[in-house]
Amino acid sequence: MLFANETLYDGDIEKALDVLSGLNIAPIRSQKLRSSQQRLLAQAQIRVEDYDGAIASLTNVIDFPRSDRMSALINRCFAYLRINLVLDAQRDCAAAKGAIKSAEIRGKPVSDHRKISFAMVEAEILLRSGRTGAALDTLTAAIGIAQQARTLDRHWGLSLFKAQVLTVLGREDEALSIIDRITPKVPPSEKHQILAERAAVFLRKGNIETALYNWSAASLASPKNAEEYLFKSCVSLIQAAKYERARAPCGELVQLDEDNSVFADAYAVSVLESQGVMAAAPEVLRALELRPRSELLMRMTNEIRNSASNYLKSTNLPPFLWGQNDPAD
Repeated sequence: MLFANETLYDGDIEKALDVLSGLNIAPIRSQKLRSSQQRLLAQAQIRVEDYDGAIASLTNVIDFPRSDRMSALINRCFAYLRINLVLDAQRDCAAAKGAIKSAEIRGKPVSDHRKISFAMVEAEILLRSGRTGAALDTLTAAIGIAQQARTLDRHWGLSLFKAQVLTVLGREDEALSIIDRITPKVPPSEKHQILAERAAVFLRKGNIETALYNWSAASLASPKNAEEYLFKSCVSLIQAAKYERARAPCGELVQLDEDNSVFADAYAVSVLESQGVMAAAPEVLRALELRPRSELLMRMTNEIRNSASNYLKSTNLPPFLWGQNDPAD
């Protein structure tokens, strides 16, 4: 167990995951040790974005007597949010909040790190519930805790989240000020998050060129997340009616994942709007194969059909060839 713990915190997540997963079938008589093994396994699973696995492991921790239930509830709430099970997340968040209050009433100290972790998930639930002001207040209070503990630089994600909330509230300049302040504190491996948030702020300000620049830089900084940032560029250009330019990032997405119906839809739209219905026909049909019930693509298909019919009407071909007066009639 000690080896797995050291491996996890040394950053070798895959090795830690192998060791901790192997211990699932190992005989461990101590409930405390089994709880620790499941807790560490959940941490590794979250790091590799295996949220279903993490939920299962954290549920085991919560069910064990004398386990660190509060921490497990906070982490399971986070995992539920990552897979959009918001009601489950709300349930765990409420239980964690109750555990924190109960500990404080009993005079048992709750660590600053745990309070900050809870504030992050609570703020996300508030934000998703439309209570943006309450989310901002929650994050501001947590930042105050981190400042008093002199750990704010380590909790840069807290400040970045506050910048996201300020952007939602239309306070983009405040958001940019926070982003600029925390940028030097962010590890190189996480710089892409800063760049992506800068892109979101500039897009909200109406500066799509700077947004695109930052998403491109984020893609280069984190190839693992490049597809996500490429998609944001694609969608932003479509929403700005810059269809000709959108074809490049949207087309690249289709090449990266030919079976993704959302990517196929976006590329079909960019081609349709930039090159016309006839040029878009192959892309629309391919996208419809992936998602036959797409309302957008059905409308596009009708446009293509009408365009073809109008073209045929302009020729001297017999009417039944452009959809009327079937010769069988």
